[in-house]
Amino acid sequence: MITAHGIPPRADDSIVQRIYLIFAEAEDRPIGVGGTWTLHEENPLYKEIRILREETSISGIVKNSRGQPVAGAAVASWQVDGRPVPGILSATTDTDGHFEIKRIQFFKKNGGSDFTVSHPDYPVTHFPDVQLPANVSFSLPDGCNVSGTVIDSVTGKPGVFSLVLAQGEKSVSGIPAFSGGDGRFQFILAEGRYNFLAQRKSRICVAITDQEFIAGENVELPPLQLIKGGFISGRVINTATGKPTTVTDAARSASNDPGPRKDRIKIIKCVMLGINMDKWDEMAIWSEP
Repeated sequence: MITAHGIPPRADDSIVQRIYLIFAEAEDRPIGVGGTWTLHEENPLYKEIRILREETSISGIVKNSRGQPVAGAAVASWQVDGRPVPGILSATTDTDGHFEIKRIQFFKKNGGSDFTVSHPDYPVTHFPDVQLPANVSFSLPDGCNVSGTVIDSVTGKPGVFSLVLAQGEKSVSGIPAFSGGDGRFQFILAEGRYNFLAQRKSRICVAITDQEFIAGENVELPPLQLIKGGFISGRVINTATGKPTTVTDAARSASNDPGPRKDRIKIIKCVMLGINMDKWDEMAIWSEP
């Protein structure tokens, strides 16, 4: 299992509270995919993975915008934070740009499979709805080299090992990068406009917004300043009735479930450190004590 930040479980085999991708293998079968899993599942001790009988494959070549083969590119159907899981439904191109991925589950009624190609010198590129089996030619666009520094304004030191997100029009969830021991980070981004923000334990960041980037350019961003989190509280109002929304009402709306599900809503009153959307598409604000 690989965590969302590329960190394996602890040496004592205890499970850290991160996001995991779950796979299953059986002899003479394709690799089964169980999707993501966390300790916050409704039933965290149980995970069902169905492995189909039929398998398929994909092979091909990865080239750049000038038609040259790209060696060392990672091609994957599943990835964590834009990074493939080595050796599992992924492959790395050889010196001629060729790759092959086998043991992919074959869905007869599936509209197609999505693949992601990543390389340190090119933007992460997605290729949706690939009909399998297939022999393909994937082309990677040129990108803009974007770099910068994360500063911890509280300590005045570099914000080491911070998660930096570049949010573009086609990447609302954000393209991730991590700052090093000197607080430095780097992206290779496709042309477009992006917002940037950084996250670190007990810190938030004022985002750098609406930055435009052109392929082939080298851009140094202004420092991303980490500051302490603040308190936020509020009230959710039902615009149809003009009255406060109850926990049960909010849970029904978030889950499209006509029945009461009080366990599907979180109280929005906490230290404002980060925001994520959970699997019921409700807004959840997480905090550190």
